[in-house]
Amino acid sequence: MTRFWIAFMVSLTCAGSAWAAFTSITNLRYQTGTEPRQVLDIHRPSPLPATPMPVILWIHGGGWLTGAKDPAPQINEITNAGYVLVAMNYRYSSTAPFPAQIQDVKAAIRFLRANATTYNLDPSRIGVWGQSAGAHLAALAAVTSGMSQTTLGQPFDVGANLSVSSAVQACVAFATPSYVGDAPVGDTTVSTYLGGLLPFAGQAQIVLPLPPTASLAGATLYFQIADLEFDLLGNI
Repeated sequence: MTRFWIAFMVSLTCAGSAWAAFTSITNLRYQTGTEPRQVLDIHRPSPLPATPMPVILWIHGGGWLTGAKDPAPQINEITNAGYVLVAMNYRYSSTAPFPAQIQDVKAAIRFLRANATTYNLDPSRIGVWGQSAGAHLAALAAVTSGMSQTTLGQPFDVGANLSVSSAVQACVAFATPSYVGDAPVGDTTVSTYLGGLLPFAGQAQIVLPLPPTASLAGATLYFQIADLEFDLLGNI
């Protein structure tokens, strides 16, 4: 999947003088129930090509408790490069703490894969892209591909479309919160995200195990982080 990732990065950094048109399908529900945050938008090139298109799933930032899917970034650049840009909302940590956010991301991935034919998507080429808290979730989705649950027994995949995989083939994570273990004692953003777990004295490290190296082999990963520690996972 290296070529997929390289083209993905080029599409994020190169500008053009003229853009092809795109069309948007908004507020599609990717999960069962009536939670208003569990919706996504699909932005596709227009006219649609004959062959299925690779997908970039954008995950917004905001400390896991603010932010929104729109306006989605760089729609023109991405759709003009032949990709589908999907922008999703997820539940805020103030109403549903971890692992609700990563469960939503994985549910959105399953929705896209299960409905690939409907929306002319390539289910074998789904990448995730995020910034800040969204980068954390994008990276977490990538490194937990193939893992079924946290070490506390919380499942990653819940709800709709459980017959399809939530694995991704590429990940780009910018300004990634890569380690919460040294967050200040009074950091309410992190403790809210972790559902009251304090991000010190090793408590944050009990949520997820370090994934086996084999689980990382299927995806191309780019993490823009200051160190090589990934929060809730340990060292990678």
